[in-house]
Amino acid sequence: MEDGKIVTVYFLLDLIDLMQQAGIYVLPSALGKDHLYPPPQDGNAILLDAQNEIESARSLALIRKFLFESLNSYDQSDLQSMGG
Repeated sequence: MEDGKIVTVYFLLDLIDLMQQAGIYVLPSALGKDHLYPPPQDGNAILLDAQNEIESARSLALIRKFLFESLNSYDQSDLQSMGG
């Protein structure tokens, strides 16, 4: 937020969930309960103040490593394919 206006937005469009809500199932059945996503318990999930840029960069790097170096290497037969 700058001068009371939003200057940066991060948006995640969950196409898989959207398709499931439309009755189109593109993934195997879930092993748990679908559409049960508990909210943060303490209500402080939205950070309105500026955050530490170094820590934010570390978090983003960790998320990208998880997505692109772990999940994308999953061969759908052996969890070890995701690396450590």
